[in-house]
Amino acid sequence: MNSIFYQQILLEPCAEKVYTILGDEFGDYAGRKAIIKMALYGLKSVGYSWRSFCARVLHKGLNFIPCRAGMYVWRRAARKENGSRYYEYLFIYTDDIC
Repeated sequence: MNSIFYQQILLEPCAEKVYTILGDEFGDYAGRKAIIKMALYGLKSVGYSWRSFCARVLHKGLNFIPCRAGMYVWRRAARKENGSRYYEYLFIYTDDIC
């Protein structure tokens, strides 16, 4: 996976409101509450955030549309060099099990 793509996933906003209490490793900030604003591995909504990000990239950036077959199947019309038309399909599997 391209590192820029991976970094963008990590910067996806959280779909839920989450906070944590900062530990001793935060020095003067230890004991304070910190609001988590970006999707982090392990949050309940990270799968939703990932699918939302993918949908935006696939639809707006790469001109794919979701298939009626399922939300993990995407397609777009394409044309071969000889002019014949066909569809390109993309299947996405997300393991949400924590």
